Amino acid sequence: MENHQQRKAGTSRMSEKLEQRYQVLYEYLDLLGRREHLRLEIEPRFRPDQLQPVIDDRAKLAELARLGVEMAEKNKEAAGLEREVAIEEIKVWSLSRDFAERKMRLVSGGVLAAGEELWKYERERVGERYDDFPMRTYEFHDCMQDLYQQPGARDQEAAVLGTGGQDVVVLLSTSWSTDIDGAPLVQCQISGEFFPKDDVEIAPIVPYFVDSGAFAPLLFGSGAESLRGSGNFLVLHREIIKWFGTYKLVILPYDRDETPIRRWKAAVISSRLNSERFAGRSTLVSAFHSQELAFNNEQRPVARFAYFHFVMALVRAKMLNCEGWRDAWAKYYLNPPFPQQSQYMRECMLFGLFTYFDCGSIDLGIIDSWIRGNGFYEHETLYGRERDELARRILAGVDEAVVTAETQARIAASPDDSETESDSSEDDSEAEFDSSEDDSEAESDSSEDDSEAESYGSEDDSEAESGSSEDGSAED
Repeated sequence: MENHQQRKAGTSRMSEKLEQRYQVLYEYLDLLGRREHLRLEIEPRFRPDQLQPVIDDRAKLAELARLGVEMAEKNKEAAGLEREVAIEEIKVWSLSRDFAERKMRLVSGGVLAAGEELWKYERERVGERYDDFPMRTYEFHDCMQDLYQQPGARDQEAAVLGTGGQDVVVLLSTSWSTDIDGAPLVQCQISGEFFPKDDVEIAPIVPYFVDSGAFAPLLFGSGAESLRGSGNFLVLHREIIKWFGTYKLVILPYDRDETPIRRWKAAVISSRLNSERFAGRSTLVSAFHSQELAFNNEQRPVARFAYFHFVMALVRAKMLNCEGWRDAWAKYYLNPPFPQQSQYMRECMLFGLFTYFDCGSIDLGIIDSWIRGNGFYEHETLYGRERDELARRILAGVDEAVVTAETQARIAASPDDSETESDSSEDDSEAEFDSSEDDSEAESDSSEDDSEAESYGSEDDSEAESGSSEDGSAED
C-alpha cells in the first residue's frame, strides 16, 4: 500500500514536470520564431550573385543577440526539466542500475549541450573580444580570453605523459621489485600490493584537459602547483584506475588534522563497488575503503588536486542521481574529510560546480560549508554565465575523461578474449587443414587405384584383341 502511494505521488510529480517542460518548450518555440523573423528582416535573403549589404543597425543586432540568449536559456531550462522527469521515472518504475545510469548520463549530457548553445549566443552578444572584466594579472586575463574564444582541442595527453609521467616513474622507482623469475613488479599505491609492470599504470588525479584548456588558474589560483608534476599522479593497478578514473573511488586525508597532509587513504564513494571483486579474486573493492596509501619516498599528492577529484566525485554522483548520493553528501558534510579553512579551489568555481544542474535538491547550507571551509576568494572572480560556462566545460571535460577511462578499461580487458578466440580459430583452421589433407590423400589414392584399374583393364583388352587377331590369322 505504501509503495502504491509513493508510486502515485511520483507519477503526479512526473506529470507536473512534463507539463512545465511543455510550457517552456512553447515559450522556446515562440522566441525561436521571433528571432527568425527579426533575422530575416535584418539579413534579407539574396541570390548568390547579388551583392550582400553591410548591416549597420546596431539596435536590431542587439535585439537579435538578446533573443538568441533568451531562446538558449529556455532550451537549457527544458533540458533541465527533462532531467528531472527522468529522475522521477527512475523512482517510479524501479529501473535497473545500469539502465538508470545510462539514462541519466544521456539527459545530463543534454543539459551540458544546451549550456554550450547558451554560451555560443552569449559570445555573440558580447562579441569575440571581451576586455571589460576585472583584471589584476595577465594570467587571469589570458584565461578569460580563452574562455571567450572558440573551444579548441584538449588533447595534450601525449605531452603530459612525456614530461610529468616520466618524472613520476623516476620518483617512485623505490617501489619496484622483482618476482622469482626476475620480472619487474610495481607497487599499486592503493592496494599496496606488487603487480607485473604491464598491469600497473600512472593515473592523473586532475584530468589533462584542465591544463590544456588554461583553466587551472581559474580553478586553483595563479600560484597552484603544475598539473604535469608528480603531485598530480598515482601509480595504480589498471582495474583500480577504472574506478578511480570514473570517480567512484577517491583519496582522502588519513588524518584531517594533519598539516601538511602526509598520509592518505582510499574511500569508496559509489555503493556499486561494494559487490565488485578486485582482479578476479575474492577481495571486494570495499576492502580498500579507509586503507592507507603506500608511499616509498617523500612525494605526495597535491591536496588541492585530491580535493578537486573528491568534489567531482560528489558532483557526478548527484548529476547521475546515483544510488546513495544523498547519504554520501550528508556523511562528508557532518565529517569533513579535508582540513577546514584550507584554500584548495576558487569559491565561485566550487559554487558553479555544485549548483550547475540544480540546487533545489540539496541544502545550500551544505554547499556553503564546503565553499567557506575549503575555498578562497580573489578579486579575479567569475559571475553568472561566465562561472556557469567554466563549470560546464569542467563537467563536460570530466565526462569525456570518464568515457576514456571506461574505454581503456574495456580495451585492457579484451586481449584475453582475443587470445582465446585466436586460439580457437587456429585450432579450427588446423582441423580444417588436416581434414583437407586427409580428403586430398583419399582422393589421390582413389584416383591412383582407378588409374591402375584402368591401365590393367586396357592391358587385358589389348591382350584379348591381340589374341583374337592371332587366332584369326591361324584359321586363315
